[in-house]
Amino acid sequence: MNPNKITIAIVTEKPEVGRIIAQSISHSPVIKLDQNILQTTSKGANVYICSLEGNPFRLTEPQEIDSRLNSWSQPEYCIDLPLLIKSVPANGSKQLIARIKKHLAQADIVYFATDSDTEGCAIAHEVAGYCNVNHKSKRILLVESLDKKDVLTALKQPQDLQLT
Repeated sequence: MNPNKITIAIVTEKPEVGRIIAQSISHSPVIKLDQNILQTTSKGANVYICSLEGNPFRLTEPQEIDSRLNSWSQPEYCIDLPLLIKSVPANGSKQLIARIKKHLAQADIVYFATDSDTEGCAIAHEVAGYCNVNHKSKRILLVESLDKKDVLTALKQPQDLQLT
């Protein structure tokens, strides 16, 4: 990869979507860095395609917030839950999130190509927030199909990362 080129990271919700995007945009061979991260170039930019396997986050458990809590339904402990409950990497996804976070930190711009449903939007927000890349994130919507033409069209029309 050329360090003088712009670096783009694209986050997908599924590895098969990542492979399709890589094939659609690539101007060089696609290199598989591991089962979830692909590397290529497109229009002079270094591109990392980081594929999740569904939602890699979970909500914090009651005991992680306050050792006195056994469940979320204990009215004797009045705490400000919205401020305390956070999304954290699920046990099986900690290493994947760490690898993706590294690539997102190096990127000049991050595109989220998660599903267009509510969960896909939530995943994009959780990953962007956890990886601290909200300021350089956009959302691309692949609502028609996953053919090359639709992928390229979606990349030309990025949207702000916002709750939908």
